[in-house]
Amino acid sequence: MSNVTQYFHDIGSRRVNSPIGDNYKIGWVGFRGSDKYDEPGLYGLEYRSISAYVNETNYQENLDRIQQSMMKDDYGIPKERIRRWLAQKKNKDAVSSAVASVWYNQDWADVLAGAAPEVKKALDPDSSKLIEKMSFGIYGALRRGWIKSPLAKRLTNENNRTELKMLVHDWSNDPLVFEDETFQKRIIAHQVRALARFQEGETINVLVSDFLVDSGLYAAVSNSIGPAGR
Repeated sequence: MSNVTQYFHDIGSRRVNSPIGDNYKIGWVGFRGSDKYDEPGLYGLEYRSISAYVNETNYQENLDRIQQSMMKDDYGIPKERIRRWLAQKKNKDAVSSAVASVWYNQDWADVLAGAAPEVKKALDPDSSKLIEKMSFGIYGALRRGWIKSPLAKRLTNENNRTELKMLVHDWSNDPLVFEDETFQKRIIAHQVRALARFQEGETINVLVSDFLVDSGLYAAVSNSIGPAGR
């Protein structure tokens, strides 16, 4: 997605004029431009799923909502907000890195270092020491186990449970959230609550699901996909 965004930024800035072709596709989603279709101005998204557990009704509704949004030239976030979001970035030409940087699934070291102060305090009551350790060689600290907070260590030791990073990730830079301080505070409050539940040993699937719903992130992302109903 970050590379697709960069491509269209460069096209709009007349920095490139090459067709998009089928350069931007991975195992489960593909993006193709009008050079792959029979009419100028068309573009397409291809989604692939082989999960035996998928809810076909929900899946079809989401695909329909995405198609309706494409037909309306609606990208889920108002274009003016995207312009304001890009304008406050230090390197305004690096659109792809700006988009990639707000994805929650970063290296644990970066996720922990960028967490909100309230979240850091939830990870370690003496958050000043946690921040200090992170500021002076966080990558080495993680590898050598220098982070003494039991909760932080438990989070990073949960192999393949990348969804836990949502409970620490700094959402304030996301284009859906960056202008809404009330929303940001709500997310942080529910991150702290979810971390407390994780510490008490609650089921990861349940507490992450509750976090997404209670924080408002689920509704915000769902609404950005497009109107419900066919």
